[in-house]
Amino acid sequence: IDALQESEQFLKETEKIVKIGGWKANPITNYLQWTDGIYDIVDAPHDYHPGLEEGLKYFSKKDLPLIKDSIATCLDSGKPFTLEVLITTESGKKVWTELRGLRSVTETTRSYVIGTFQDITERRNIEDKLKKEASLLNATLDSTTDGILVIDTSGKITSYNKRFCAMWGIPRHSLDDTDEKVALAYMTPLIANPGQFVDVLREYYSHPGRESYDIVRLVDGRLIERYSKPQMIEDTIVGRVWSY
Repeated sequence: IDALQESEQFLKETEKIVKIGGWKANPITNYLQWTDGIYDIVDAPHDYHPGLEEGLKYFSKKDLPLIKDSIATCLDSGKPFTLEVLITTESGKKVWTELRGLRSVTETTRSYVIGTFQDITERRNIEDKLKKEASLLNATLDSTTDGILVIDTSGKITSYNKRFCAMWGIPRHSLDDTDEKVALAYMTPLIANPGQFVDVLREYYSHPGRESYDIVRLVDGRLIERYSKPQMIEDTIVGRVWSY
């Protein structure tokens, strides 16, 4: 018994630390059961035992159809689901949560869906902050007159601006989630000496700490200045920035 009580206490403390709880539900019978972690997330007293319909009151009306349908589908077919939804707690606080239905369970006398419910507000706030920072960075890159291309150490394109695409005739968004080879496929046909151009790239990738400056001649006679320097995070080289 002592071991069981110790295990239950450990589970409760773990739920508090990671802000997560477990649930069981059946939309047909209106059955709902929560672990202590969910009571803590929704700020409800632990002697409160709502049915499923009442327990869904913390979710916004616009999310309810999807939530109900997801639970019903999981009960019927066992199909799991994950939803990120905003709730309003008993105290009126807005909290971002992750609602997960894991699987359906059938017992002798009843069936239900089991799942987890986690407070992900901190994670969402970090993601929103990163999105804002990325938006600011992109706006800064697009405001410069140089064409910018940033490649990580594995050759993947991590950033570029509109000017770079316009300069090399590359359709917007063609460089999203791709590598340097795609950019080179657009660039090399425009370059008078593509072999030399690629050799310079290889030279500086072989010596990632170097900075460079040279002139690139295009087949139409135009000359383009090319600058390059390593991209650093503290003392670590994480990529290379090319400016045209």
